[in-house]
Amino acid sequence: QRKSVHFFYTLPYTKNKALVETTWLSTMNDESQKDYDEQIKDYVENHLNLKDYDNAIYYLDQFEGDDIILSALSKGSIGDAFVEIGQLEDAFDYYIEASEVSENLFSTPKYLYKAAITGSKIGKINQSINLLKKIKKDFPESDQSGYVEVQIGRLETSLK
Repeated sequence: QRKSVHFFYTLPYTKNKALVETTWLSTMNDESQKDYDEQIKDYVENHLNLKDYDNAIYYLDQFEGDDIILSALSKGSIGDAFVEIGQLEDAFDYYIEASEVSENLFSTPKYLYKAAITGSKIGKINQSINLLKKIKKDFPESDQSGYVEVQIGRLETSLK
């Protein structure tokens, strides 16, 4: 990791509530490190020793703040928690909501991509393709734009 910076941060709201996020400030060449969901899950479960997704959803849903990035991260984290408990429809909805908090290069393509992948698992193939095309068109500089062609091809093939 000499040429990269990777960190996790935890933003406590109260004694029992916090937002956990991971950030890379460099080019990631190792594909195995790009699985954001697994990084967060591993950090929460193995470093914070938390697996209480229902309470995470409850408390994160109460978050109100003026910071657009934190607001998007809060909604996206709710989506992540719903994925963990197998509620993919709810996860999809929260990822869409997170992508719409504020259009920016950091959170918008990240949550559009998560929505597309989750949507593809619940039969929203055409909508997922459209979300991936939006990333390609509107956020070509994002990390996620490098993955969309493969995913679009996979989804279009599944429609045939």
